[in-house]
Amino acid sequence: MLELTYKLSECQGCRGFLALVDCRLSQERVDREVEQARSVLRPDLLNRLQVFFLSAEQDIGEALRSAGLGEQEVERLEEALSRISPGRASRRIPRAAQDLVFEYLLNAYLLGKGPLTTESVMRATGYSYPPVAKALELLDPFVTRHSDRRLELACFPYKEWRRYLGVYERGRFADKFEAPAGMARSPDQLLSRLSKLQQPGVAISGAHAARHYFPDLDLVGAPRLDLCLHMPRGYSESRLPARLDPALESADFDSGNPALVIWPVYRAVSMFDADGEDRGLEWADPVSCLLALHDARLEAQVQELVDAFESGRARGATADPA
Repeated sequence: MLELTYKLSECQGCRGFLALVDCRLSQERVDREVEQARSVLRPDLLNRLQVFFLSAEQDIGEALRSAGLGEQEVERLEEALSRISPGRASRRIPRAAQDLVFEYLLNAYLLGKGPLTTESVMRATGYSYPPVAKALELLDPFVTRHSDRRLELACFPYKEWRRYLGVYERGRFADKFEAPAGMARSPDQLLSRLSKLQQPGVAISGAHAARHYFPDLDLVGAPRLDLCLHMPRGYSESRLPARLDPALESADFDSGNPALVIWPVYRAVSMFDADGEDRGLEWADPVSCLLALHDARLEAQVQELVDAFESGRARGATADPA
């Protein structure tokens, strides 16, 4: 803080912002430090200095807006942060808060997690209160609100699910890969290779994960390998396809027979499920599995898996949401 005040003394009219990321000090302790500084520092400097807390997962842009900065100030600071510390730049994700909030609520519903607090939704999605509150308002027709202000989906919201699928199809939120004829590895071979890579932030999705959640699923084999890649900042430098199979090449989103499909997961909390067999693998969340099954044109299996979760027959479904 002293270093920042020195810089402010050299720049008349400038404002200073001190972001404490995952700080171990309490808010009260920091407030005391600021009050002590007032006794030795010029008031005009402290009046231009603002201190705020920031979690590692929190969106910097949202935090700056919550601190009272205007949009132009936020944009300039985000640009500077991206140069100084690319890993701490603001989230740049191509999905609306409504979609991420819906994913989290639907996952909680399918897994029978019960009512949720707004704070838990904020932590899971990585959004601050204003966009989460707006998203919940849009989802209100499908939500049951309790007297303690907790909330949950009342049932599987098929109308909202169709809207969500439409957003995905228009946005083409998946990367698909093919291999030349005669050179492609089978989905199980790719899966075996994945288990050897031990790459964090990757989860098995699609047909493989659907059978993990519901072994009795009416599906023989797996037409492809679907994987989820956790990207809470909105980007990834992963070279996963080449590491799984150097023969894989990018395919068009409308490809009817991809060997590998990678789905980005933008939530701050992945909701991946540990493998449980000490293979270093994770399973994607139920919503990601349903989305991959839909993309593979396995609509009957989508409904079968939804029914299994709602009846409590699927693995991880701790209660019957109905």
